[in-house]
Amino acid sequence: MSRFRACSLGFALILSAPPGAGAATVPDCESYAAAAGHEAGIPDGILPAIARVESGRKGRAWPWTLNQAGASSFHATKDDALQKLDEILATGAQNVDLGCMQLNWRWHSGEFPDAATMLDPVDNTRYAARFLLSLKDRHGDWDSAVAAYHSTESVRGASYGAKVATVRETILAEPGNGRAPQPVAEMTESDAPLVVAGMTRGLLALSGQPLVGRQAARDLRQAQGQRGLFPGPGQTILTADN
Repeated sequence: MSRFRACSLGFALILSAPPGAGAATVPDCESYAAAAGHEAGIPDGILPAIARVESGRKGRAWPWTLNQAGASSFHATKDDALQKLDEILATGAQNVDLGCMQLNWRWHSGEFPDAATMLDPVDNTRYAARFLLSLKDRHGDWDSAVAAYHSTESVRGASYGAKVATVRETILAEPGNGRAPQPVAEMTESDAPLVVAGMTRGLLALSGQPLVGRQAARDLRQAQGQRGLFPGPGQTILTADN
């Protein structure tokens, strides 16, 4: 994530665990993101979709994810991720993204009392919601805000926005998305929905590559003036397929 970068509840989803995770359970990033987004007034599905794009592993966002200069690592526990982060920071590196929403250490760590808080799913997703709102205020619309969460470079931002829009459409169509999220203030690591670490097949696997090419990204940016990637309720969601 650059300087400008920064689901439902009530059911568990099965996800392939990182090496060594065994049958552990971890907090569900996307439920936290849905709650934080709802609390902040962000259109449904946007923040969980960003989480899935940013820290997704085999189709679901993973809370104990780090990314050092483009190289992602998925850890079995929060302590494991914090230990790895300490090792990275000890080398003098600062370009590290943390947690559900992949907040960049260099640009955002000053907003947290410590690394453990920054990695915590509640604090991580709540901060990302506030940051996305600030980008919306700065750039004027949700399309530009989502793009700027990743990059202010037009092509990279547009490709990222199209990817998030496609994932959002998938999330909104998933079972259980009809109910309002639980307030994030009431959610803790001990009682929030959990992702069950196991083995499964058939879940959407996200790569680090954009879902659209350069020309498609330009076309999407031109078209968003008419419909937008992230329209309001009752409007068509513009994706790479329509």
